[in-house]
Amino acid sequence: MREKVQVLDEFWIKVIAIITMTIDHIGIFLISGNADTTAAYQVGFVFRIIGRLSFPLFAFMLAEGLIHSKNRGRYLSRIAIIWGIILLGDIILYSLFKAGNTSFLGTLGGDLDGQAFTDLILYALFIYLLEHPKQKIRPLASLPVIYIVLSYALSIADKFGASTATYFPYFIRAPYSLFGFLIFLGFYYSYKIADKGIKKTLQVTGTDLASYKQTKEYRSLVNIVGVSLFFIIEIIFWGLSYIDIRIDPYETLTMHIQNYCLLDCFILILYNGKRGYDSKGFRIGEYIYYPLHLAIIALIFSLI
Repeated sequence: MREKVQVLDEFWIKVIAIITMTIDHIGIFLISGNADTTAAYQVGFVFRIIGRLSFPLFAFMLAEGLIHSKNRGRYLSRIAIIWGIILLGDIILYSLFKAGNTSFLGTLGGDLDGQAFTDLILYALFIYLLEHPKQKIRPLASLPVIYIVLSYALSIADKFGASTATYFPYFIRAPYSLFGFLIFLGFYYSYKIADKGIKKTLQVTGTDLASYKQTKEYRSLVNIVGVSLFFIIEIIFWGLSYIDIRIDPYETLTMHIQNYCLLDCFILILYNGKRGYDSKGFRIGEYIYYPLHLAIIALIFSLI
């Protein structure tokens, strides 16, 4: 029965992630500078809730990309290029903010939030270094982990009254910090956990693991493992936020809002493991879309 619901391939999960991300970013601009009693703020808040679905889907697709990529170096470089372009734009805007010129983005204020591509490039770099053919390079995998933990620690320090943003601005941090990293690892290692869990059963039945991996039943098993780990990590961090809201790992909103990302469980359980539509034009477009849509949204709201 579970195999019959595998109707979403990578293409459609990417489309859902892109649409919800766009809605989320529109929500940021609707909320900025508006009182929470205004209609614009209320609509923006709903948009931000919808946007909670986007990042786990991107983390999931990153894990899939790293697992199935034939050239991880090239895959990593594509992510790095887009990250660099956005970072350059952030540096320019941040410099304008510090110089007192905030007219371009209107009411967004004097600082910028971190970009999701910082998280994604760190996750990809971690796997690339950890599993590098040259063993002497593998210890370098600790560097992206240190950066992620540092982003989390400084965010907590700020909530306790520190002012770390003066020397480590938010726009260069990993905004999803440890929370996003663990979700990504859950998706990435779901295959290995599934393989280990089913190995004994296959030995009893005399089924070859390589053959079993070609079945929809195996895809269902991997989906369940990945979704289960995602759910557990989300609940753990939600519980931590109840202990003290200041140790909430999520900088922009709170874990109470981020919990809406659990709706992704219903999407990911439908994944069939296939690539789907994947033209060269679409691949180029999906990378360009991130900085392009941000620039268009910012321009539109600056003219309103």
